[in-house]
Amino acid sequence: MVEPQPSKLTTGVRFSSSAPEKNLLELSSIMINIKFRNGFDFFVFKKVSVIFQMVNVIKKEIKIDNTLKKKLEFICSFCNTTPTFYNGSIRTIEHTNLMYVEPHRVIIKGITFLTFNYEPYIYEENLSKCIPLNKFEDYLKNI
Repeated sequence: MVEPQPSKLTTGVRFSSSAPEKNLLELSSIMINIKFRNGFDFFVFKKVSVIFQMVNVIKKEIKIDNTLKKKLEFICSFCNTTPTFYNGSIRTIEHTNLMYVEPHRVIIKGITFLTFNYEPYIYEENLSKCIPLNKFEDYLKNI
């Protein structure tokens, strides 16, 4: 039986053309050797030097849209509860085109709901459970 030769794979990071010329984070390649012996696979990782430089994250608060806020307060008034609102934010990594939009948080009956301005949906706890706003009153009554 012929034993396969170990292979070397190289992975790296490629930045888009709009990325700045100054590298914020310089990553070296990771070499992965895969060896087959006695029916088992062995992975050997070799990491060459990694240099980290400081990355600045800029946070800008986004105010919740007044129409959305009034709509949620109106729905909660029918369910005899009071919502607590926390504004979302935009987080940008300085000198890159990377950003993250943090949703607004609304706490109703001890449950955290997430929402975005100008979107007809509200999310329970995370973005996996989506509830249309026009059915949100029925949802709150069943909790």
